[in-house]
Amino acid sequence: MKQRFIVLGIILMILGGVLLVWLSIENNTNTKVGSASALSIDELALPSIGFQKVDGERAWRFPEDFGPHPDFQREQWHLRSEDGCPINIDILLERVSVVPPQFAPMRRSNWATQSIFTAHAVLQQAETILLDHVLTSRGANNLAAASLEQVWVENWVLDFVENSLNIQEGNVVLKGELVFGNPQEPMADDLWYSYQRPIAFSGQLITQDADTKFDCNMVLLHRFGSGT
Repeated sequence: MKQRFIVLGIILMILGGVLLVWLSIENNTNTKVGSASALSIDELALPSIGFQKVDGERAWRFPEDFGPHPDFQREQWHLRSEDGCPINIDILLERVSVVPPQFAPMRRSNWATQSIFTAHAVLQQAETILLDHVLTSRGANNLAAASLEQVWVENWVLDFVENSLNIQEGNVVLKGELVFGNPQEPMADDLWYSYQRPIAFSGQLITQDADTKFDCNMVLLHRFGSGT
């Protein structure tokens, strides 16, 4: 009997988390924000039962760790331009899950999801902000996902096979070729496992008024954990 109550409690927590995510998707789709935190996920207080925790004992393996880590509740891919780049680039792709893989129910609908993805891009040239936009999408029906080959949220794609980046929103397009360097020493804190990779970026920025080609250095911060 006690075991039944424990299982029922886990199910209720998962259903509550799913409801929070659904409400967030309905209320935040394509919301423009002014901070680098996509969707204010920290405020959702999602249940973390069943997800892996950061304990500092991870045995890193590359290239496998370049890919996604669904056993952890949150994961981020954060691209930032370095000093000297003619375009200030700050792009955050994030996954948050409410159901760990081992508890994921079998559902027939292609729209059913255990995860949501957000993407926040800020592009700035000199003092002009060219783009500050957030996408929020379900991790279902090919709308958004992460794999060893790609991370994408709708038509925003970070591609590790083609070594390319493509961000398009309205009249603004950022695209280009990425040359990845070797990962720096992985790290762990109380919330995240993380590592960084230097990138040489040959980019093209297209706006309503200009078409600019440029080269600059960037950094990809990839981290995964609980983040709460």
